[in-house]
Amino acid sequence: MADSAEQSTESQTSGGFRIEVTSSGLTVAEINPRMFTPANCLLYGVLCFALYLAYRPDPLMVVLFLAIMGLPYWFGKAHNMRCTHQVLEVIDVRRGRTVQTSSYSRAEVNGIKFGAVAYSRYGAQCGLIFEVAGKRIKMLYGLKCVEAQKILHELQNLGFDVCLDVGMPMMVEMELSRRNSWLGRWFV
Repeated sequence: MADSAEQSTESQTSGGFRIEVTSSGLTVAEINPRMFTPANCLLYGVLCFALYLAYRPDPLMVVLFLAIMGLPYWFGKAHNMRCTHQVLEVIDVRRGRTVQTSSYSRAEVNGIKFGAVAYSRYGAQCGLIFEVAGKRIKMLYGLKCVEAQKILHELQNLGFDVCLDVGMPMMVEMELSRRNSWLGRWFV
């Protein structure tokens, strides 16, 4: 029995998210949600050492630099998702711990779509948006169109009300082309 459950699990990690599809549901989680990946820690260490060698600043300045670089870790939050045939859960995670879980029944959830969830003067950050009792719920901040298309199709298979954009296949094709270019591999 356990072997059949393991065989029906499909897992994909790309675009900063881990997507797990099983016969009973869907789980989407942000991976390395903030800047403290091993590569970034090494980069910060090299930058601090170079700053120290070049300018011989006060050690307090180096500590201040590291503290500023760590702000996203302390104040950042991920909005993950777990979904079954009956329930969609939005899970807020801060510093690796679950802060809040909101559950919505399939009948309550209306119009799940891919769109802008946050704006700045530099552009929009995308994710998934849906409505529950007239309230707009936003999740999966930083989601790319390739992963969004897979998630939306899986949600549709689970019976949720999903709004698919007619331009999504073209956006996915452009994103995959960018990811496959030699320059895209360094910056994705």
